[in-house]
Amino acid sequence: MVSVSYVCLLGFFLGVAMHSLRLLPWWSILFILLVPASLLTSASFGIQKLGNITIGRHIRYLSLLLIGVSLGVLRCEITDLRSPKYDLDQQVGHFVELEGTIVELPQERGQVRRALFHPDGGAAKISVSVPLYPTIRYGDRLRVSGVLVKPEAFLSDNGRFFDYPKYLALSDVYYQIKSTQFTIIGREKMGGVRDGLSSLRADILSRIGDRFMEPEYALLAGLLLGEKSALGQSLENAFRRVGVIHIVVLSGFNITIIGTAVMYMLSAFPRRFGIVFGIVFMILFSVMVGASATVVRSAIMAILALVATLFYRTYDVRRALFLAAFLMVLYKPGLLMFDPSFQLSFLSTVGLIYLSPLIERRLMWCHEIPRTIIVATLSTQLFVLPYLLYSMGNISIVSVFANLAILPIVPFAMLVGFVAILLPSAVSLVPVAIAHFFLAYIFSVVRFFAPVPFATITTSYFPAWLMVGWYGMTGGLLFWKYGRSTHAQ
Repeated sequence: MVSVSYVCLLGFFLGVAMHSLRLLPWWSILFILLVPASLLTSASFGIQKLGNITIGRHIRYLSLLLIGVSLGVLRCEITDLRSPKYDLDQQVGHFVELEGTIVELPQERGQVRRALFHPDGGAAKISVSVPLYPTIRYGDRLRVSGVLVKPEAFLSDNGRFFDYPKYLALSDVYYQIKSTQFTIIGREKMGGVRDGLSSLRADILSRIGDRFMEPEYALLAGLLLGEKSALGQSLENAFRRVGVIHIVVLSGFNITIIGTAVMYMLSAFPRRFGIVFGIVFMILFSVMVGASATVVRSAIMAILALVATLFYRTYDVRRALFLAAFLMVLYKPGLLMFDPSFQLSFLSTVGLIYLSPLIERRLMWCHEIPRTIIVATLSTQLFVLPYLLYSMGNISIVSVFANLAILPIVPFAMLVGFVAILLPSAVSLVPVAIAHFFLAYIFSVVRFFAPVPFATITTSYFPAWLMVGWYGMTGGLLFWKYGRSTHAQ
């Protein structure tokens, strides 16, 4: 039987999508949907049969779906009303000089560092690109000058349209400053836990830099903190080409390794203390590494698993995934349509949950460790394939082989690398050497597969209607396959 919660969630996501795509004015959608939904809800209790067909339950499902759509549209409208998108419109196109604070972790992009700058007295944030040196950090006070502009959508290298303004709006960023000149005028104590976590992150990166040279420094920073920007454009493209970029952006795989290691270390403590500490750790770690959509999704699902364990309840991974998606979209509705990392993370997890059991049945002859890696890689790659073809146009052919060679090594590289930066320099030579070996091995696998002819297939065009139809058909088949089941452990 279809769960009422799934029907409501589906309606909510449809409402958010309809509003995001501006298919109809918000007031017309609410008027069209709320009235019929109310009528259908009332009618469902009076009309139970049409001939020999029972329709009362189906009418209730339809009414709940329409109400969910209305609530999704309403949530988006509330977000639009509260956004400071017109805060600095009068200064767009003019030279400005502003003072303010860096309010997010700066990200290295090639020869520049991108940061979110919050001007004093303003509500909207501004995206600024500044030289790599002098280095700016979270909490730095800057005086910036340049031409204030609004971000514009653009075509990617593969000819794909990317709505950059909508993507930046997820962080309340509605402006950019071109040809930015800046001066560091001080440092503002942001206060609270986040400032301390930012300092801890900087200290960890500094320790990695003291013990490892490039490019091992960049890879270990990516494995532990998701700092993929330090890889450089060439290496990052190589990791994408062979389908292993997920190991350096803190995917669910990395979060699982970190969470498992923490729970193992806490196993000697009382059960409740270990679980509660694990929950607090997941929250703090997510904030420290920047709380990307992938990290937040993984952290919410991990926390739900810990809460279920704490209260001796069964953990249903399907419900956890959709609850995590609902909470994230409820907080930031734009994630659903304009954040590629959220979309990829959600789709790959759906594939892992629903496709992996079907694939694993046909690979029972294989040893457990390679079977697990092959099943996970195939299920995620197959499910995200339509989205990748539509949004990026690239799909890696060698990803299964590269993941099979790399993923068993990643936990050891992370563990030994963390031990190496935890110990004092005088006694860290052995773990540094071992970690260097593991990191060098990962690089050698990437360099081996990246030049392979046709390692990546590129398509010039993949229409949106084909992607939607593909997922609609796949969703229908999965619903038919799993619709009668009650749990997915």
